[in-house]
Amino acid sequence: MLRATWPRVSDWYFTNGNSIEGVKRRSTIFAAKPLPIATRSRSGINAFLIARDTDQEAKQVLHDIIAHADVEAVNAFGDAV
Repeated sequence: MLRATWPRVSDWYFTNGNSIEGVKRRSTIFAAKPLPIATRSRSGINAFLIARDTDQEAKQVLHDIIAHADVEAVNAFGDAV
């Protein structure tokens, strides 16, 4: 769910750290917001890529990153941004 403090005057939505479905959902919600000026909304994504020789290797690296994540630090970063 988007926070109640969602900007009312922005025509750009930047996101970091979400699933593809989450990005689509939030971008769709943002695009539906009325803008005070005649312009279209746009989205930008800060994406990170895990490149390995196979999908399985890349998925294992992602699993390891998640398994060893400092949850408190991740949440603090999310709250800060």
